[in-house]
Amino acid sequence: MVDVATTISTVQDIELTDTIHDELAERHLLPAEHVVDSDYVSPARIERARRVHGVTLLGPVVADHSAQAKAGSGFDKAAFTID
Repeated sequence: MVDVATTISTVQDIELTDTIHDELAERHLLPAEHVVDSDYVSPARIERARRVHGVTLLGPVVADHSAQAKAGSGFDKAAFTID
């Protein structure tokens, strides 16, 4: 374990992903790959980890619960792929 963060209960885990990477970078402890659970990962977090720190963020992305996904019409997450 190289990092611990304590917050108030209303702070969502995903809000800490960028902070964790920034603090690990300051201490020169960034991993090449960071494996996390679904509470810490989103497409935006994956992109930022790679762009800002060169870290591959690995974890399950939460299922799409948008109105488009539920209705099966329009453009939901499944309509796009990450290149």
